[in-house]
Amino acid sequence: MFFKTIFRKKKENNSLELAPPKIESKTRLEQLEEEINNPKTKDSPQKSKSKPKFKSSIRQILITCIGLGIPIGFLYIVNLPYAAIRRPINNHAPVLLLPSQIIVENNFKKALNLTEQAEQLIDSATDFSDLELGSQRLQEGKIYLDNIPIVAQNDLMGYSGSRSLYRSSFSGSRFVEMRRKVGELEAKIFQGNNAKTTLNRLENQLTEIKNQYQNSNSDTERRQIIQQWRTMLNEFNLISPSTFAGTIAQQKLVAHQLDFEDVVGFSANNERLVTFISTAQDFANLAKVRGQNPPYTVSEWSEIENLWERAIGELKQISRDDLEGYRQANRIIVEYEDSLRDVRLRKEAEEDSLRNFNKAEDLINNYRSSTVNMEDSPNNINRRIVQIQEIINILQDIDPNSTSYAEAQMLISDAQNQINSLKSR
Repeated sequence: MFFKTIFRKKKENNSLELAPPKIESKTRLEQLEEEINNPKTKDSPQKSKSKPKFKSSIRQILITCIGLGIPIGFLYIVNLPYAAIRRPINNHAPVLLLPSQIIVENNFKKALNLTEQAEQLIDSATDFSDLELGSQRLQEGKIYLDNIPIVAQNDLMGYSGSRSLYRSSFSGSRFVEMRRKVGELEAKIFQGNNAKTTLNRLENQLTEIKNQYQNSNSDTERRQIIQQWRTMLNEFNLISPSTFAGTIAQQKLVAHQLDFEDVVGFSANNERLVTFISTAQDFANLAKVRGQNPPYTVSEWSEIENLWERAIGELKQISRDDLEGYRQANRIIVEYEDSLRDVRLRKEAEEDSLRNFNKAEDLINNYRSSTVNMEDSPNNINRRIVQIQEIINILQDIDPNSTSYAEAQMLISDAQNQINSLKSR
């Protein structure tokens, strides 16, 4: 068997060697053309294998997204700032509200910090840039404060006590207090900006008026400019002193007043003196006209008295520093005070005369009522004469320059006739 096997193998080898070689059916060039025309034929098996892997990856991604999205969406919904949603969650699963509670806490702390910075900058400002920075910090803090929903404390941050899982510095009362403080600071900023605008306007106007005065050659025009200048200096006092601009305004007012004195000088002082004296003379002339034709009532004398007082008040505004003007004003004041003293005496005389006249009328009424049924006995006649004489004495005390004098004289005449009639009985 062994030799048969060897012999058979040799025979097969010989037959293979004697077989003619087969001719290739396609040339190499034709094979290359087929590869170029059909490039996908070799890769198709690999791609067909990769398709199942790609579909499997997409499926895993979708499952992961759905698995994460559902709890995240549920957590987002339960943390919405609505009492109908949060209240049952607070009762059964308060831990789910922890994300929104942390956000509220962070917003409140940031708002508190920025508001305190703004308050410090606004209340202790040393420059207008501090106010601008304070306003900026306040607006930043307000943004964080506005992010906190307006919901009941228990619904927003959970119930206090052992059931609360998150201990927060936020509270409803502190939230309201923070809102109030922000409103107050906004009001301060608004007032401060208005005061700053007014201050800048006055500064620019004063510069323009100063230039106009220096370039003016007309005395009339200069007097008008001086009056406008004084008016603007007085407007500095109208800026609220509670604002930073008001504090700056008071400091600048001193400098502007010195500048006014330096630029205007004696001309302004002289114009000021003329203004006070002319105004006082106007009041005095009106008082003289009102008091030309007495007698007058008490109220009319009071009006004349007030005019003299106003005239004297204008003169007393002249400063002691203006020596010549002060001496001139004092000379006029002495004259006016003498006229005022005379008016007051006349007013007092009118008051006394009116008082005596009223007293006499009361005695006349009493006399008439008491003597209606009195008999004409000597004693009664003497008593009646005494009563009438008392009335005459009171009427004779009435001042001749009073409004009651004429009527008092008529009553005296009637009383004297009454006495003569009684004596003749």
